[in-house]
Amino acid sequence: MSGRLLLTAFCTVVPIVLILWYFRSRDVHPEPRAILWRTFLLGIVGTLPVILVESVFLAFEPKGLPITQLALYDAFLVAAIPEETLNSSF
Repeated sequence: MSGRLLLTAFCTVVPIVLILWYFRSRDVHPEPRAILWRTFLLGIVGTLPVILVESVFLAFEPKGLPITQLALYDAFLVAAIPEETLNSSF
């Protein structure tokens, strides 16, 4: 695993775990740990199809577009549409 990928994974997981710990430690009626971990893992699994679809759109990204059009392509077609449509099914 490359250093950049490892750093990205670290910077993604650590804030989530800290937020989970923060709210769980202050919750008067905490949910069972098994339910929290299952929900956390399902959230991770839910991102896998999104990553696959976004990778396909990035592979076919048009070349030679002005930066504003490329930004719109990335923002809507690569990021927003796959994330909103695939994550709404979970």
